[in-house]
Amino acid sequence: MDSSKPALFLRKTWAMLEACPPHVAAWTNGGASFVIKLPKEFAATMLPKYFKHRNFHSFVRQLNFYGFRKAKTDVLVVALLANEVKTSSSWEFHHNLFHQFRPHLMAAITRKTKKTPHDDTTRNISTYDQTKHELRAEVGSIRAQLATLTNQVSYLTQLMDEQQHRHTSDHYMYPCYDTQLR
Repeated sequence: MDSSKPALFLRKTWAMLEACPPHVAAWTNGGASFVIKLPKEFAATMLPKYFKHRNFHSFVRQLNFYGFRKAKTDVLVVALLANEVKTSSSWEFHHNLFHQFRPHLMAAITRKTKKTPHDDTTRNISTYDQTKHELRAEVGSIRAQLATLTNQVSYLTQLMDEQQHRHTSDHYMYPCYDTQLR
């Protein structure tokens, strides 16, 4: 995709908001966010004009993939028509780069890629291979140290044996010398 051109989903969403009747969905906060006032009517009338479905939750899921955040949950709309209170579940969305009067910013919005189990497996295998390599190097280093220590112990044992042999030989050769030292 051309990096200067926004994703098709974003362009369609922006155009849909521009064309949508204000009682169904509209820009809010000076164009910094938008609210879908009547989700069922929005799904039935607007989504099929721009997308190949009428599923409001699929639309919301796509917004989430592009980094939109739901600004408000259920909003209480008070209508003083014949002393009647109505509640309406409206959905308000916001993205720092999705603005009514600055559509060029949309080009910087990217879709978050879904991590697949394959990605995790590949990462785990790579980590495993790296750890295995490090452990093998450490085992090699430990083996080299062990060989050095074994050689040193053998050398010291040999020196001690030689010293003990000399001492024993001296004791047999000079028995009176040994008794004088005591």
